Amino acid sequence: ALAENSDLIIVSRQQNIRVGGVSIEGHVRLAGRRALSSVPTVGELLRGPETFLPDPYLLFGIMETTDPSTQARRLFPINFHNVLEGREDFALREGDKLIVLGASDIRYLLSPEVQRAIILNSNNRLAVGSGQLRSGNGEQVSAGVPIENTAALGALQDIVGGFQSDDQSESSAQEDGENIVSGSGLGFSNCRAIRWLSQLVNSSREGRFAAANTGTTFDRGRGVTLAPCRAVFERNPLLLSFVLEHATGIAGEVRQPGIYPLVGPTPLASVIAVVGGLTREVDLTKVELTSFSIDSLAGAGGANRALLNLASTGIQNISVGPGDLIRFGAVFSDRDVGPVTLAGEFLRPGTYPIRRGERLSEIIARAGGLTQQAYPYGAIFTREGVRRAEKLALKRLARELNAAATVAAANRGIDGSAIAAFSALSKEIENAPAIGRVVMEADPTVLQIRPEFDIVLQPGDRLIMPKRPNSVLVAGDVLNPGAQQFVSGTRVDQYIRRAGGIQQSADEGRIFIVLPNGEAQPTSVNAFNFTKTTIPPGSTIVVPKDATPFDLFTFTRELATVLSQLAITAASLAVIGNN
Repeated sequence: ALAENSDLIIVSRQQNIRVGGVSIEGHVRLAGRRALSSVPTVGELLRGPETFLPDPYLLFGIMETTDPSTQARRLFPINFHNVLEGREDFALREGDKLIVLGASDIRYLLSPEVQRAIILNSNNRLAVGSGQLRSGNGEQVSAGVPIENTAALGALQDIVGGFQSDDQSESSAQEDGENIVSGSGLGFSNCRAIRWLSQLVNSSREGRFAAANTGTTFDRGRGVTLAPCRAVFERNPLLLSFVLEHATGIAGEVRQPGIYPLVGPTPLASVIAVVGGLTREVDLTKVELTSFSIDSLAGAGGANRALLNLASTGIQNISVGPGDLIRFGAVFSDRDVGPVTLAGEFLRPGTYPIRRGERLSEIIARAGGLTQQAYPYGAIFTREGVRRAEKLALKRLARELNAAATVAAANRGIDGSAIAAFSALSKEIENAPAIGRVVMEADPTVLQIRPEFDIVLQPGDRLIMPKRPNSVLVAGDVLNPGAQQFVSGTRVDQYIRRAGGIQQSADEGRIFIVLPNGEAQPTSVNAFNFTKTTIPPGSTIVVPKDATPFDLFTFTRELATVLSQLAITAASLAVIGNN
C-alpha cells in the first residue's frame, strides 16, 4: 500500500524489551538506566559531573551482575575510589547495576536492629516474628530475633550517640536527598533486609559476622526506638548481609568509630579519611591492628595482632582489609576526665580541672586557701559514686522491708492500716534523696600535719566550705523543732528543753547528734547519763520517733537505723541549702 497525505503509520513491537542498558541507584543524584554504549565501563558510569549526592561512601561499592554461564544474579564488590582515581576499571554488561552507598547507609550498620540480628547464634533460635520492640510512636513491633538476647541497648546508644526518632530520621534523610522506608517499613520485621539477615544468622555458623559485631547487648526492660530501614537495603534485601561480610572495625581515637566495609587491601590513609580523621589525643606510636587471614584452598586461617608505630612507618605504607580490626589508642595523660567544684569560703571558688592523683590540699591551695570566715569542720564533700551507692542501698532496703512486711502480713494476720503505714514508710525510704556525702578532713592545717587524711580527688567531686555558724539545729519529735543559738558548754538536754521538750511519741533512748562534718554520735538525756557530749556549732540534734508500733514486724532496730539515715540526709541537705 502507498502512503497518502494525512495517513498515520503506527509501528508497534511484539514485546516490551529494553536492551543495551545498565543502571545505577543508591546515593546518586539521578538513579535509573543508562545506555551501555555511552557508559561501557564502571568508570564512565561514575564520572559524571553530578553523579553523587553529598557524602558518598566510595571505598565499597556494589555491582549486581549476571553470571554468563548460569544467568544467576550475583553481587560483586568494587572500590569506587580506585575506579575514580584510574587505578582500576571494570567493563559493564547488559543488565548490570551499580549500587552506591552513602555515609548514612554505613552508619545504619551500627543501628540496634542490625546489631541485634548479628549477635544471634545457634543456641538462641526462634521463628521470625517472636519478641517485641517498640517503634518511635510507642507501638510494639514484631522482631525477628529472640528477646533473650537483649541485655543492654543503652550502652550501644551511648557509644554511637543514640538514634533519632523515626520522624526525625526521615526528615534528616530527606534533607540529604535520600528516601527511607516509612510507614509499614519502620518495623523490625517489616524490613526485608533485616528479616533476611536474621534468618541467615539463625541458619549459619556462630560468628559469621564477627567483624561487624560491636559486642553490645540490649536491655529488654526499656523501649527500643528503631531506626528506619534504609531504602537501599529494602530494595536489595541481600545487600545488607553482603556488606557486613566485608566489614572492618575502626575504634578508639577516630571521630566516627564504627563498621566500615572494604574491598581487598585498602590504604589506611583512605580509611582514616572516611571516618572523619583522628582525634587530637591519638597515640600514633601504638596503633593496634588485628588481621584475620583465611586460606580457603588450604582450609586454614589465623589471626595476627601487631602494634604499629605509624609515627615512624607512616600511615601511607599501611593497608587494611575486610575483617580487620583497627584500634587507635589515646596518648596517656595525667589529666583526669572531669573537673572538681569548690564553693563557699575560698578566696577563688570555682570549677577546677584536675590531674590524676591530685589531692584535696593541692586544689585548696590552687583556690587561694580559705577565707577568715571559713568553717572547715563543717565542710561538705560529695562524690557522685558514693551518691549512686547510697541510692542503690536505699532502694535495696525498701525492697527488703516491703518483702518482710508482705511475709509478716501473710503469716501473722497484721492489721491493714499497719501494713499501709509500713508501705508508706518504705516508699519514703526509696524516694529519699541521696547526696553522696563523704566524712573527711578539710582543714588545710590538719592536712599538712596528717597527710593520710589528704584524700585523692575524683572527677565530679564537690567541696562546699560554709561560714562559721552560730546555731544548733534541733529536729525530730520535739514540740518546737528549729535552730537554737549556739552557747558554748550547753548540753543536749538543754537544747531540747529550749525546743519545747520531747514529745510522747519520741524514742529518748536513740537520740543522736549529727556533727558539722557529717559524723553521727548517739547520746542520751536520761538521769543515768553522766557523759558530757561536746556540741560544736552547726550540729544537729535528732530526736527520732519511737519505732514500737512496728514491733509486730520485728524491725525496731532496722527502722531506727533507717530513720537515723534519713535524718542525717535531711540535715546534710539543710546545710547544703544554706550555702
